Amino acid sequence: PHAEFAELRAWALAKLLWNPDQDVEALYADFFSGYYGPAAKLVRTYFDELHALVTPTEHVLRIWSPMTSAWYTDEFFSRAARLWAEAEQLVENQPAYRYNVRMSAIPVLYARVVRWPKMDVRHVWRDGALRPEGVDPEYAALARELLARIEEGKITHVSESSERHQAFLALLQGRSEGFTPRVVAGAGLTAGVVPQMGGRVASLARGDGPSFLHADAGGVDCAPNAASMTSREEEPYFVAKAEPASLALVRDVHHRYRIRRTVAATEQGLRVESAVTSSRVQPDTVRPVLRVALDLGDAAGVAARVGDGEWQKLTVPEDQVFTAASLRGRELAGQDVLIASAATGRGVRVRLPNTPIERALLFCDTRLGAVRLAVLASAQPLPGRGTLAFPLILTPLDPVSGVPAIPVAKQHEPKRVVIEECLINLGRPGAWGELVADPDAEDGFAAKLFNTHYEWCLQWPIEPRWFQPGAKYKARVRLRVAKSDREGEAFWAGVYDSAKKTGHGQIQPKTSEVRDGYQWYDVAAWTPEDKQYVWVGPGRFDKQGGKPSAIEAVYVDRLEFTRAD
Repeated sequence: PHAEFAELRAWALAKLLWNPDQDVEALYADFFSGYYGPAAKLVRTYFDELHALVTPTEHVLRIWSPMTSAWYTDEFFSRAARLWAEAEQLVENQPAYRYNVRMSAIPVLYARVVRWPKMDVRHVWRDGALRPEGVDPEYAALARELLARIEEGKITHVSESSERHQAFLALLQGRSEGFTPRVVAGAGLTAGVVPQMGGRVASLARGDGPSFLHADAGGVDCAPNAASMTSREEEPYFVAKAEPASLALVRDVHHRYRIRRTVAATEQGLRVESAVTSSRVQPDTVRPVLRVALDLGDAAGVAARVGDGEWQKLTVPEDQVFTAASLRGRELAGQDVLIASAATGRGVRVRLPNTPIERALLFCDTRLGAVRLAVLASAQPLPGRGTLAFPLILTPLDPVSGVPAIPVAKQHEPKRVVIEECLINLGRPGAWGELVADPDAEDGFAAKLFNTHYEWCLQWPIEPRWFQPGAKYKARVRLRVAKSDREGEAFWAGVYDSAKKTGHGQIQPKTSEVRDGYQWYDVAAWTPEDKQYVWVGPGRFDKQGGKPSAIEAVYVDRLEFTRAD
């Protein structure tokens, strides 16, 4: 309702169905006067100026015309906002007219929000809630007003999809007020769950103690299929059932499956289960990633142990602010993984799901103060209408006994950044490439890029906090090319700035120029900034002409950035 003068359209069409020969202008005048009262003249001015935008023949309005079309100017929307504000003032003491004006102004509010320039928004845990940072105050005010009017008008859809409607509301709330978590408490544990932010568990404490989870780093979540092991789920979930000691959330992935996440405080610990139910008749495949971000009080040196095995130490080198390592252990399914800080003694025991697990990685981020565990389950079939469940059980421990001493650097400088292949976003997994075991890779795994395309399918967005601001870095990639008997391009790689729409270096060697096995290739030297990314793709070939690629595949092991000084 209320969009595109819906009430006027319905009224005018109804009148014209009775008598198609009526004067449309007279109908308009009758409607505006009766529906908006004293505000009719201002609303009609907006109506006419809106239609004037598409009077030039070159301004063709189509169903997918973006809000940012060149003929939609900032000046038009600024004037439109003033007209609607003045119209509301004229009917301030006339409730029926005021309601009609406020509802009819919603499209302008919506357009101003959607047209807003991109902001670098992040959510931080503050005062027991996830609060937004980096939001323009004017945008936040618009978002709050739009939310208020949507509630006032009892509007259930801003688009055809209820999922997109809820996602849009979550976006507005997340960029205005933030999110207060739903509390799950029992068995001496208290957890905070944020349905609107990917259904993540943002906090976990014993009683009134400090949280063992790092909300800023993502808390606890699960993705049935993820482009990378560290990307975060952002799509909103809906509360299906709430009890004091448990919470059930659901999210539908359109025409594919439903995810039901259950968070329960039990005597064994906090149980977080993600169950995936296929909405298709035909079988599907899922490759879940389960992620846990911990706040142990210190991230410079941690120890991890799988089951009753030996402690594995992980320290951040002094020339880095971030590092990652694979957890050792052949069989991880159903195992307990104990992660503890050597400095604080705080730790969490994580029981993994009893499902085949391909790998588990531990990440230490000294800038954020977070320790993250990412678990990649093996690809497994999901039967038509069938269900697969992936439970985690988290038990906070303080102190953890027997944690080995770990010497750590007194300070850390971002002179070097190493990015494993699992941290790099892979576009269209299964179609453009996949993560595979590779004994020749340094950590035993690589991103395999298929020879069926030459897209920039492997992309790592620059994470500014891991670099020295304003410093120049050299980027290189470690990869190997599986050659064919044909000559041509082996791969290409580069750095692209999406804000400035320009590149900062690119390489595209021929197959004759690359050696066998894993090799390091210099990509670019530049100053890393936000909104840039490093990309890698298979070599180009004449795909449209039906000619095959000159390679069988490209295997990417890691990226490395070193300070140019």
